[in-house]
Amino acid sequence: GVPGSGGVDIGDVKLVLSVVALQGMRRDAATGALSKVFGIDEATVPLQLALWSSPAPDPRFQEHGPLTLAELHPAGAKVMIVSPPPKKETKGKKKPKNKKAADDDKKTALDAHLGQLA
Repeated sequence: GVPGSGGVDIGDVKLVLSVVALQGMRRDAATGALSKVFGIDEATVPLQLALWSSPAPDPRFQEHGPLTLAELHPAGAKVMIVSPPPKKETKGKKKPKNKKAADDDKKTALDAHLGQLA
């Protein structure tokens, strides 16, 4: 064929849709929810070329709500915290008397840090 001579004959265009392209997916770091991210620029598409539903939906582009803690961080999974820990006033803080008290202090600091991520 000759370049520019092809195409789809859709008849007269009587109705057009203004659409915004899907740019990708975004996962919320705190909850694990997955949502679609759309572009800014609109495009005009003739109604005859629009699909009402996908004949082959792609599971990679399915949105979903928050994940449970077990889904986000399965038991035994390694987790790396990449943001700085919360700043706390440490002046005058006494050293814990035993290992259990030290572990409780560490757990409290981690809980406070994870709370900031939410």
